[in-house]
Amino acid sequence: MRSRLKGTIVTLNPKPKSTWFSEFGQALDPSILATSAYALIVGFIGGLVAQGLLELIFLFTNIFFYGRLSFAVTSPAHNHLGAWVILIPAVGGLLVGIMIHFWEPTLKGHGIPEAMEAVLVGKSKIRTRVAILKPLATAFAIGTGGPFGAEGPIIQTGAAFGSIFAQITRLTPYQRRVLLASGAAAGMAATFIAPFAGILVAIELLLFEFRARSFIPVAISSVMATAVAVHFRGWSPLFPTPAFSLVSMQELWLFALMGIIMGILGIAMIRVLFFLEEAFDRFPLQPALIWAPVTGALMLGLIGYFYPQVFGTGYDTIRDMLNDRLTTQTLLGISAAKFAALVLSLGSGTTGGVFAPSLIVGGGVGAVYAQVCRHFLPHLVSDPALYSLVAMAAMFGGIARALYIHHLSL
Repeated sequence: MRSRLKGTIVTLNPKPKSTWFSEFGQALDPSILATSAYALIVGFIGGLVAQGLLELIFLFTNIFFYGRLSFAVTSPAHNHLGAWVILIPAVGGLLVGIMIHFWEPTLKGHGIPEAMEAVLVGKSKIRTRVAILKPLATAFAIGTGGPFGAEGPIIQTGAAFGSIFAQITRLTPYQRRVLLASGAAAGMAATFIAPFAGILVAIELLLFEFRARSFIPVAISSVMATAVAVHFRGWSPLFPTPAFSLVSMQELWLFALMGIIMGILGIAMIRVLFFLEEAFDRFPLQPALIWAPVTGALMLGLIGYFYPQVFGTGYDTIRDMLNDRLTTQTLLGISAAKFAALVLSLGSGTTGGVFAPSLIVGGGVGAVYAQVCRHFLPHLVSDPALYSLVAMAAMFGGIARALYIHHLSL
């Protein structure tokens, strides 16, 4: 239908485009398809990197704590070194300090803030040496007893590979950011075999948007990394738990109160960590980048002599908490010791993730909170392990300001 107005032909009800894919909007845009193809490769690399880092941690744990050359999954908490164990973390602190001082200052820290900094102020560019040295430094730190999780460093390493790949292929700045986030998502997903958690890491902490042009590549990368992890470790959950149920809806008030407690505890952890970071920056023995981590590691060794559960990632301790295997005294002792070990070690300037340690600190306090409430309100409190699980989510959600990531990773 046409209308003639002042000599100009105006077409009314124009014929729709005949291309079948026009209905799908940006989802099938050529740039998104290209980025998605690249994200598939980044996800595969991220899955291999995550598995490789875990294997390195197991290798160094066996070497330093048991004197054997093996990749067997083991925990440093079961060592029989006696007082000599105090010196083991210092070896890792020295090695990491040398790497930070002489080669790459950005190795310092727990990974996620460094990835965020690369997005916000670094034009999503990460140097190649970070991708190589970060997993090695992390393996040294955790393999010698560092009280850290591998998640943060794996996220940073995956992000580094995504950024490097984008730089090599000369992609646009936005595509570079998407591939950086895809690598980070791959690291998270492969660590916990949790693809949705990997996606939310990218959305909440790195992309700051929820759009098809970024969501699709990140989702593809996360799923690919999960497939790689499943190939090596199977579908078994990292933290198996029984089925939980509430006594009644009134019990939710107790969880709300516990959330306030976890928030206060998270604030305390952040402020103590910042205080110690500033204190170790003024460390009198120079170069501080080397000797501060050594000193923090010696303090860790002393704590670990009395509470060996603080050594390493502590995944076995988390599983014990989620299955009611620890006494009240043990829960309080391990949580307090892990809190001290984490802030001293990380504050001194070494490398390692805060995800797993925050689960232990929050989970122990949450289980004790449930046991206290059960003493006074036995008819209202369900399984303390459920409180431990919720407290873990609340603790990490508070310190990372990320509401959804933790729940899906568990």
